[in-house]
Amino acid sequence: WFTAGCISSGLSWGVGSIFLMAPDRLDLQLLVIVLLSAIVYGALASFGRWIPAFYGYFLPAMIPSAIWSLAQGDVVHVAYGLLAAIWIPSVAWLALRFNAGVVQALALGFENAALAEDLRAQKQLAEDANSAKSRFLAAASHDLRQPVHALSLLVGALKHERLDPAAAGLVDKIDAATESLDELFTALLDISKLDAGVIEPQARPLSLRPLLERLANEARPDAEAKGLELRVQLREAWVLSDAVMLERIARNLISNAVRHTDRGGVLIASRHAQGRGVIEIWDTGLGIPADERELIFREFYQADKGRTKGIGLGLSIVQRLCALLDHTIELHSRVGRGSVFRVLAPLTPAPAADERPASSLAETTARASIWVIDDDAQIRAGTEALLASWGYSVHVAASAGDMLSHHEQNGSTPNAILCDYGLAEENGIAAIKRLRQAIGTSVPAALITGDTTPEKLRDAAASGLPVLHKPVVKARLRALIGNLVRARAEAD
Repeated sequence: WFTAGCISSGLSWGVGSIFLMAPDRLDLQLLVIVLLSAIVYGALASFGRWIPAFYGYFLPAMIPSAIWSLAQGDVVHVAYGLLAAIWIPSVAWLALRFNAGVVQALALGFENAALAEDLRAQKQLAEDANSAKSRFLAAASHDLRQPVHALSLLVGALKHERLDPAAAGLVDKIDAATESLDELFTALLDISKLDAGVIEPQARPLSLRPLLERLANEARPDAEAKGLELRVQLREAWVLSDAVMLERIARNLISNAVRHTDRGGVLIASRHAQGRGVIEIWDTGLGIPADERELIFREFYQADKGRTKGIGLGLSIVQRLCALLDHTIELHSRVGRGSVFRVLAPLTPAPAADERPASSLAETTARASIWVIDDDAQIRAGTEALLASWGYSVHVAASAGDMLSHHEQNGSTPNAILCDYGLAEENGIAAIKRLRQAIGTSVPAALITGDTTPEKLRDAAASGLPVLHKPVVKARLRALIGNLVRARAEAD
């Protein structure tokens, strides 16, 4: 119908122009011809997108006037007729070229739209795969953490028993094995926390010297066991950073340096340069090839395959923590000579002595009463044995309801509550709230969880309760309980 309309319009111009030709007025006739040619040529931009429509308009509009001019017989009219015979095919060819350009532009537009849609689909697939990875890690981590946590607690309790030297040596080896498992689970937990977005930096002035001295002392036994020289060159520098996150970064880099160095040594240094505090970890290991220096920061990538007991998450965690802290991490390496990792943090003035963080107070037991709620029987047994070996009075239960029954029968009130997050009947946050309401006082409490799903990590963080993740490091558990007991004593 559009093409038919164009043909009708073209015929009206072509036939109508003949009736507009003023007899014996060549000037007016040429004016009509010029105006007609301009009007018809201008239709190229609008009708040229659909060639049948343009030809249906253009040819009926121009051919009648050309034939009329040739029929007049005089030189001027014949000349115009011949020029029209050349001009009409030229415009028709231009229309074809214009149409081809329009078609190509439309095709490119559709291709770009298809590519954009495919990109969105691929992005969604990548996001779904990342979510699936996080869910898998969380589910596998949770199921494995439970027995490892129970094992760690039982081994901790066993170490306080009187054992013959051979048995004590075996217990130490089992304890070392559980600590290795804890390192792997901690790495998985860190990734889950980063994916969940529950890690928020708490920046404050921090001195690099004591932090690195402590980490160097931790790493020295492993370095000496491999025959490595571990040296420190520490200049005082105060930086604005999160103490826990920066410690995690430095510990990962130091442990990597010791693990991947077989001869020579490791140097831990701190200094300040150009307004930033610098942590440097040097090693004389194998070095990192240039084509792997970006890859080593990817999750699960191991440059030194077959020689490391890790799973390739340490440097990925380091890079993501540095990004959260807005710190810079640099790597320089020479194959066969070694590597140096640098972490650069903003400098800050050293705070006055009375503004510096106070050191943690010594824990106090004094036969404090601890309530432990966990629906896993092995964990209850292990926790009870471990806490009893530390001098606490412990009562364990599988649910908040069981613990309330104990409270109603004995009328006892705890100094602190340890509660598993993933209870069968309710989550740990609700259980602690119910216990506090029943007791009538806000007893200090903490959550212990093996669940690393992003939603539950966010819920636990939002509760405001201290959270430990299974398998719990015994030193952290002991420090946490001491802090809870001390908080109750200060509140009383």
